[in-house]
Amino acid sequence: MREPNNKFEKVFKCNRQEISDMLNRCMDYVGNDEMISGGVTPEIRSRFKWVVTEMLTNAIKHSGVDECTLSIKNDAKSLILEKEDVGLPLRLAEPDGQKHISWPLEGAVLPVNFQIYQNGVESLLLTSTSKTNAVFSVKEIGDGALPPVSATLNEHFGLLILAKAADEFEYEYDAQRGINRFRCVFNLKNN
Repeated sequence: MREPNNKFEKVFKCNRQEISDMLNRCMDYVGNDEMISGGVTPEIRSRFKWVVTEMLTNAIKHSGVDECTLSIKNDAKSLILEKEDVGLPLRLAEPDGQKHISWPLEGAVLPVNFQIYQNGVESLLLTSTSKTNAVFSVKEIGDGALPPVSATLNEHFGLLILAKAADEFEYEYDAQRGINRFRCVFNLKNN
């Protein structure tokens, strides 16, 4: 088996006109069998495209900076997409808007478990075991009644897309360097 020695890394200028070009570059890279090992299926490509699109959109809407770095790495088992910026740290609100959480988690009792969003069918959850990280997950909750639309729906729906589309989705804040790192992992189907 070939050892991957590749990495895609590009600077994204945080404006809407740049999304299409960066998305095409990422998809071309992932579609190149010479660069990616491990079997990128059409289903993984589709989920990967959703994640790239949402990460770039979030960079424009929430980071507060002019550019960010997008990187793609892989080994035989996984494809990893990371977005880094030196913008505003992640800040979330519970669906009722009463409780907020932001990074770094100063004074928080760890671990922190936080419901970000729920739509009656699934719930977007966050778990943080340190002051600098967050792991997102989706829990199916059945066919419940749809809750009232909350003020946090628009802000956090993209996180639900990322958590559902990727096999793993996490956030890390490097306080010393002021870096936000969003990481999505896609498990590859080996040939």
